[in-house]
Amino acid sequence: MSTVATVSPQLVARETNFLLKNNPTFLKSGIPDHSSKFKGGQSGTTVKIAKPTKVGVTTGAWDTSSSAQAVRDGSVDLTMATTPINVTFNFTPDQLGMNFQDMSEQFMKPGLARLVAAVEKSILDNVAPKISRVYGAAAMTSAAMASIRTMLGDSLCPQDNLKALVRYQMNQDLQQDTEDLFNAASSIGKSNLKGSTPEWSGFDIKEATILPVQTTGTRAAGTISTTMTEAANTVALDIGSSAETIKKGEVFYITACEDVNDQTKGSLGTPKRFCAAADATASGGIVTVTLTENIYASTSDARQNVTRLPTSGDTVVWYGAGSASVMQGLFYDPMAFATAFLDLPAYDEANAAPFTVPGTKIRGLFERQKNVATGVTTFRWDVLLASALVEDAFAARMFRTASTT
Repeated sequence: MSTVATVSPQLVARETNFLLKNNPTFLKSGIPDHSSKFKGGQSGTTVKIAKPTKVGVTTGAWDTSSSAQAVRDGSVDLTMATTPINVTFNFTPDQLGMNFQDMSEQFMKPGLARLVAAVEKSILDNVAPKISRVYGAAAMTSAAMASIRTMLGDSLCPQDNLKALVRYQMNQDLQQDTEDLFNAASSIGKSNLKGSTPEWSGFDIKEATILPVQTTGTRAAGTISTTMTEAANTVALDIGSSAETIKKGEVFYITACEDVNDQTKGSLGTPKRFCAAADATASGGIVTVTLTENIYASTSDARQNVTRLPTSGDTVVWYGAGSASVMQGLFYDPMAFATAFLDLPAYDEANAAPFTVPGTKIRGLFERQKNVATGVTTFRWDVLLASALVEDAFAARMFRTASTT
C-alpha cells in the first residue's frame, strides 16, 4: 500500500475525483459550468452570460424588428473571485506511515466534504437572496410543493428538469405530510426512502445543510410611500416611525400589484414578489429599498412584469415575521444559475503541482511541501469560483416560517 510519503499528485487527483463526485449536492444538479470562458488564470475577470432566450410569439405577420427579443433577453455578469476557498491537511511524522486508504478515510474524505460544502455555500449565499419568487408556509407539504411548481410554471420555467434543495427538516415535513397517502409497501419503499422523500410534484429533492438562513429586519407592516417610477428598481416604503431595517433577500408583495404571464402579459392572479437587493435602514420610518429587478407596468413594453406600478398608499405584506431567522429551500431549473471555476497555477514551492478533477465542477491545487525542520507534509486544495443568478423566473424559494428550533 502507498504511504503518504510516496503519494503522487496523480494518485491524490484520482482519489479527489471520487470524493468530489460523491459530495456535491447543488453542483451535481446540472448547474451550467462556464469555466471555459475564463482563460489564462486571470482572477477577477468578468464575462457576460446570456440569459435564456425570450422570443416573442406573434400571430400572422412576420416580426422582423427583433425589438422584443433585444429588450427581453439580456445578460448577467459572471465575475471570478479573487480569494480562494481552501482546505489544508498537515501530516506529522508519525502519521506518514499510514497507508493511502487510511489517509483518504481519515483526512481527505472529511476534509473535502467540508471544502465542497464551503464552495456550495459560497454560491448559494450569492444567488439565493436574489430570487424574488417566494412561497411562505409553516412546513414543506405536498400542497406547498404544488404551489411552488405552479409558481414556476406560471413564469414559463421548463418543467422537465426541476430540482429542489432543502434542509433536512423540510424534507421531514414532506415525509410526514405524505406518508399516509400510500398503502402498498412497494409504494412506500419507492417514494419514502430511508426516512426522506427523494422526489415529489416533479422535483428531484436533495437534502443539504448549506442553504443560507434568511434573516429578516426589524421592519413592520407598512405602505408604499411614493408611487414607483416606470423601469425603476427602487421603491420608498413607509414602515413605521423609527429606524426599522430591511435585510438583503427579504421579499414583500402588494395585493393589487399582480404578476403577469411572460408571453401574454395577462395577470396571473397572484401578487408580484419584490425582493430587496441590499440591506436598508429607515430614517423617520421611510426606507428606500433597491429591488433585484426593474419594474415595468406599460402594456406596450415587452418587459412588462406587473399589472400596475406600486402606488402610494398600497399595503406592503412581508414574508415571515420581523427580526427572525427563516429556514429556506431552493426550487429551480438548473439553467437559473451559472458557475465557473478557475484552474490554478502551481505555487512557488518546488513540490507544488496543480491538478484538474475531470467530471466535476471543482478544480484545485495539490501542494506537497516538506518542512525539513519538523518533518510535516502539507496537502492543500484551493478553489477560485464565480457564480450568478441568470434567470430569476426559473427559480423560487420557500420560507419555512415555523420555528427553526
